[in-house]
Amino acid sequence: MKKKSIQTSKLFLILLAFQLSSCKGKKEVKVEPIKVKTEIVKRSIFEKKLNLVGEIQALENIDVFPKIAGNITSYSFDNGEKVTENSHIKKDQIFAILDHEEMEIGLKKTKASLEISKANLQISEVNLNDASRDEIRMTNLFEKGAITDKQKQESLSHLKRMQAQCLQAKAMLLDSKASLKQAKISLDKAFIKSPIDGVLTIKYISENNMANPSRPLANISNLKELKILIGIPEKIISEIDPKTSLVDVKVDAYSDKTFKAEIEKIYPTIDKNTRMGTLELRIVGNALLKPGMYANVILHFQKNQEIIKVPFSSLIYHQGSYQAYIYKDGKAYLKKLEIGDRNDNFVEVTSGLQENDYLIVLGQNKLTDQIDVSLAQGQSPLPKERSLSPEDQGKLVD
Repeated sequence: MKKKSIQTSKLFLILLAFQLSSCKGKKEVKVEPIKVKTEIVKRSIFEKKLNLVGEIQALENIDVFPKIAGNITSYSFDNGEKVTENSHIKKDQIFAILDHEEMEIGLKKTKASLEISKANLQISEVNLNDASRDEIRMTNLFEKGAITDKQKQESLSHLKRMQAQCLQAKAMLLDSKASLKQAKISLDKAFIKSPIDGVLTIKYISENNMANPSRPLANISNLKELKILIGIPEKIISEIDPKTSLVDVKVDAYSDKTFKAEIEKIYPTIDKNTRMGTLELRIVGNALLKPGMYANVILHFQKNQEIIKVPFSSLIYHQGSYQAYIYKDGKAYLKKLEIGDRNDNFVEVTSGLQENDYLIVLGQNKLTDQIDVSLAQGQSPLPKERSLSPEDQGKLVD
């Protein structure tokens, strides 16, 4: 029994010696600082983006009404070429013709009446000249005592009748000319002309059907220039400059393409219910875009003053607010931020950062306030930073 106890004690001493030698060989573990990457906080112009929607419209889109009632005999140009939907038409070009046979007959009659009126006037002028000479002759004879006063008065009365007939003939000639002009106007109304340069998009009434002034005959649109009307928030209007703001347009039909537009004008009124203004955009010379297409509009504009902007990816969202870390003398300091506008990659910081701060943009999600950090490999050593002011220290998150 005694021998067994001695053996147990020896075994314990051996194990204790082994443990002590093991502890002696262990080295103290050193914690390496977290590596981070920084960017210098600077002020710069901030480009804002506003996503809006609207419908593409033709700049000019006109329903053409006939001025008279009549049967549509043809949709055709002067040269006989047929007019179809999608036909290009010039301003004042004839594209449809109404039945005008009776109007042509009426025109011929008024031309004949005009010729008769001209002839009657010529006859009246001849008769007036004869009566004028006869009256002069009778006056001379009366002064010589060769005729009676009654004969002289008859000659004067005849002259006055010829003068009246001549005036009447002139009036009839003017009336005939007016009738001819009216007949030409009426006939001209049977030939339907386009009020604009454009494309015939719709025929509302087919050939050999009756047209009347209360119903449109066709629609003509100017597709060379398109417009988009979009609503914009009232508070944004003052930031938009039609000369410098850029506009991109995308449509579902060509999702891989981006079309350029220009701001034509900002309407001067605000909708009192929605508090929205209206922006008119203009797209020129693009055959792919059609009226009626739904447009996604990206409006690019800039804030007038320089602001602090940082990569949005550098921020940390925690308990309803944004935070970021700045680098200072080998440590990371946590700062609470207030942010403003944001575009795709950057965000405006209105409070919490100062110009020339060293913002940690990589590795920030591993940090805690005032933890030791080091610059990632490949980043140039930072110049000696300024000391934290009492104001800065007061903004640090404890």
